[in-house]
Amino acid sequence: MKYSAIGLPLATLLFASGAILTAQTVVNGGRTQIGPWDASGAVYTIPAQRGTIAQLPATCIQGAEYFATNATPGQNIYLCTSTNTWTQQSGGSAGSYTFRNNLTNTSGTVDFTPLDSSVLNLVDDFMPGKNSSAMIGQLQWGISQLGASCGNGYSTGVANHPGVYLMQANTTSGNGCVISLSDPNSSDLNSIANLGSGGAWSYWESQAILLTDPNSVAAVRYLAGFTDHNNSYHPAGGNQIAVRYDPAGGGCPSGESTVDWVYEVIVAGTQTCYDSGVAVAANTWYHTRIYSSAPGAIQFQINQANSGSIATAPTAAMAPEFLIQGTGTSSKLMYVDWWAMKMQGLTR
Repeated sequence: MKYSAIGLPLATLLFASGAILTAQTVVNGGRTQIGPWDASGAVYTIPAQRGTIAQLPATCIQGAEYFATNATPGQNIYLCTSTNTWTQQSGGSAGSYTFRNNLTNTSGTVDFTPLDSSVLNLVDDFMPGKNSSAMIGQLQWGISQLGASCGNGYSTGVANHPGVYLMQANTTSGNGCVISLSDPNSSDLNSIANLGSGGAWSYWESQAILLTDPNSVAAVRYLAGFTDHNNSYHPAGGNQIAVRYDPAGGGCPSGESTVDWVYEVIVAGTQTCYDSGVAVAANTWYHTRIYSSAPGAIQFQINQANSGSIATAPTAAMAPEFLIQGTGTSSKLMYVDWWAMKMQGLTR
């Protein structure tokens, strides 16, 4: 039998090439790609090394990328910005927006695209401005009076608080003022449906910053939160989720205080309270946080700490509100600086 001079080597080469093309799935050793690499048809791509934060390589070259599996969602990417230096990426990409609370507890961090209909984000800095119906702030809060008088108006901003809205209770006990995200001149008073079990979102959070009276808090009620009665304090049969202060006590069977901020949930008139342990002092800024990460349970926080939880929540429609009411014969003040709310998990 005769063989061509090139037949055997060529057959051997073709056999080896076929083995490479059909069997090799792992590239062992360095490779440099010069031409285009089109992965658009891939089932998925994982372009970066990955592991925990503790497993970040000790050395890296500029341009390398690492995905930290246990980092805060939205902050998983580390880039090697210079030799052996990893820099964590904390923002969104172009066309996205990041809303983060500035308390030490950042478990409620939410990153999202503004056009995402599953997320709601509301913020009001209470910069000056009223429309023809005297609605205030960027979100147009409505104004209601308690008793026979309601004092309110914009105040000069101070350091760290560029927009400040003043609410006043005059010298007659029972008089005061409420601002809420509802129209006091309409029968449609409530703007948010069901913050309890069965709501249309998986997580919600609200925060507020307010300043107490510069002189005394001896005869004044303060409240910041949500209610289905925006023209009264503790209405019979009402619903509420709020951080409040009442120097006479608010009537809770337990968890009550006459000197501290109280976390309060009211379902159809039945009160449940938690004493925050944070005393209410005159001329003091307070940053309150109310949120729910498990439908039906409400969590609270003041000034980055003092967490509390109440395992019940109303399912009635409610509106955000701030309330001040005098309980003595001297005028009392409350300054509102900021309010924000976010929801995720909406299905609309």
